[in-house]
Amino acid sequence: MIEEYNYICQNNTMKHFIIFLLLLPYLYFAQTENFTSVNRQMQWQKIYETSFSQNEILSIIKNSGKFTNILSDNDSLTGSFSDLTADYKGAGSTTMGTTIYVQNSSIGANFKIDFKEGKYRVTITNIVLNELMDSGLGISN
Repeated sequence: MIEEYNYICQNNTMKHFIIFLLLLPYLYFAQTENFTSVNRQMQWQKIYETSFSQNEILSIIKNSGKFTNILSDNDSLTGSFSDLTADYKGAGSTTMGTTIYVQNSSIGANFKIDFKEGKYRVTITNIVLNELMDSGLGISN
């Protein structure tokens, strides 16, 4: 059995293929939907359909108390937020499926909402995780 393993692992292509097979489940289930890289910066973008008007959405955002620097023009809203806790359970993940760093961090970012008839596009940029307490992972801001 060991001889067969040594023979298989002598071939670098086979080594890479075995590693790929072992990592495939992690790559498949990674939550990268709606994230893109623009000018080497990560951003999140999604389009929603809605029956709410721009003024109704502006009112919801202002009344939440979680957003600052809110500006509105003809067909967009911009602003920022900080100290939001990641709702990984609401996103369908579990405590075991979420890294300790995300669980122990708050999120800050800028946002832009572009409106068109019956839908709007949310773009979140300058995304920053701020560690709430020392996770012991040696990661610092």
